[in-house]
Formats: sequence, structure tokens, C-alpha cells
Amino acid sequence: DFIEMFKPINPTYSKLFKMKNQRKSCENLLKIRPLKEWESVVKFIGDKIGDRYCPRIATPSQLEDKYANLVAYGSSLKTSGDKNKIYGL
Repeated sequence: DFIEMFKPINPTYSKLFKMKNQRKSCENLLKIRPLKEWESVVKFIGDKIGDRYCPRIATPSQLEDKYANLVAYGSSLKTSGDKNKIYGL
């Protein structure tokens, strides 16, 4: 289910299923937050994909590696007056 969330932002998401490192990143991330919250985070990434300052994240391992950068980006939107909902960041 976790990898399936990347379908809108990664057209080749289906190849991630067979990669052990991607499945391990899913497990690691699910220890931090429940799947429902990660769905909001991945939706946020998809909504902000055109923003040049948004971290480029298209796989679970990239999300695991760049999550702190994404949180910082989300915080900067909150303080800069962006009226968009910050999806659980």
C-alpha cells in the first residue's frame, strides 16, 4: 500500500515493489507514522511538485532520506503565509 501511494508522482512506481531497499524504507517510515498520515505527506509532495524549492521525492527511500528537508520546506510555507494546507508536516 505504501509504494502504491507513489503512483501519481512516479510513473515507474511498480518497479519499486521488487527493490528490497524500497520495501525496507516503507517499513522504517511506518515505524514513525501510520500509513494514513504518510498518504497526506505524499499528496503534499504531489501538490508541490512544481515548486522548485520542494525536495524532489519520488520513492520511499528518497522520502526516508529527505523527510527532514520536506518538513523544513513545509514549515517555510507556513511562515511565508502560504494558505495551502500543510499535509501533516
